[in-house]
Amino acid sequence: MWLPRDEHVLVGGVLGLRIYTVWDEVPAAVHAQLHPGTQKLKPDYDALLLGTNVTDTMLDTLNFFSDAAPDLVHRDQRGEWTGFPLMSQPGVRDRLHSEEPSDEKTARAWLDERRPSGDVRVICGQLTVDGTRYVLGHTFEGRLSYAPFVETAEQFGRDVAVGYPYVLGDVLANTVDRTADIPHVVQGTVFESRDDIATWTTPAPSGGWDEDWVDERTASTWRGLVEMERGEGFFASSSYLIRRARRLNAVVPYSP
Repeated sequence: MWLPRDEHVLVGGVLGLRIYTVWDEVPAAVHAQLHPGTQKLKPDYDALLLGTNVTDTMLDTLNFFSDAAPDLVHRDQRGEWTGFPLMSQPGVRDRLHSEEPSDEKTARAWLDERRPSGDVRVICGQLTVDGTRYVLGHTFEGRLSYAPFVETAEQFGRDVAVGYPYVLGDVLANTVDRTADIPHVVQGTVFESRDDIATWTTPAPSGGWDEDWVDERTASTWRGLVEMERGEGFFASSSYLIRRARRLNAVVPYSP
């Protein structure tokens, strides 16, 4: 591989430091010094790599080896690739996972087919918009929730069918706001459960509810989150990025 070009995009600060750079042209003087067998690869390099995102190459390489030898992939206790997904950076469309398709339509199907990330989701209500029922709540890892979730009742049912745990409970009554105290880079409110989540939740039914319900204290907030999920108004161009961040729980910074 040739070195990436010097000009690149650097996204950092509270969004997590990451460089977005592309593969550069091999200078003629350098090309002349290469082994003849390597020189023959230049047309392939130019066709496949020149000008493309370096991170995408890395992710494609990881995906190739995982397809060839699945046991090579190191996974955490949830079965997720260790160190993935990468942290979501709002407005940045580059892939967050080696298995994530590049095409948005295909990627949406991939998100729907895989289990949500996180340990458990606590349901806080249900809203119906234009005939579609949405189940709402918070995704927890351990006792911490970094992000909300919004799922259609149908997707909720599919998640439950493959064994993902959804439960019912009063998040506001059983958590404290730890946003200012968590020593990580985060993108939103962080809730910490005072006790084990199992002590204040009950298993949720698999198909949603016939009538909508939501805590009136947070109803307007949840309606706004549904609008984001649906890509209404200002969120039209970023609805996939919002859904990806929530579905992958990709607002939790990776700590090796």
